[in-house]
Amino acid sequence: SHTTYYNLIRRGHDDPSLRRLVEDKFHRGNFAQAMTLTDMAVSLPRALAVSDMLADRFRLEIRYPSLAPDFVRACLNLPDECKIDVRTCRAKICLEELAIRAGVPRDIVYPDVTQQDNSPSRTLSYA
Repeated sequence: SHTTYYNLIRRGHDDPSLRRLVEDKFHRGNFAQAMTLTDMAVSLPRALAVSDMLADRFRLEIRYPSLAPDFVRACLNLPDECKIDVRTCRAKICLEELAIRAGVPRDIVYPDVTQQDNSPSRTLSYA
């Protein structure tokens, strides 16, 4: 099943060679180049494509159905040391903290507040 990310590309540009190039960059993890190409191909904000990529990659839509756009805005506004590094495809901040910064209520992110400090956090990692 295709994500909205691909649908955006298909709607925004009919050139199949560009579409294949973007999808190839995406599958190879070269998100920076994929986003640049997508910017050229579609008029929609880049954040929409990025949010779909993140939601698909980390299955965020399962845990936080309405999170994706806010999640990306939060990512873009994070301090530099927390931002996703597209070169290494790693980030130095956990999904839970990003969700909180994106506006998801803390009691939803951490259902058992007493275990909050001890709960293992999933980090953004493509390894």
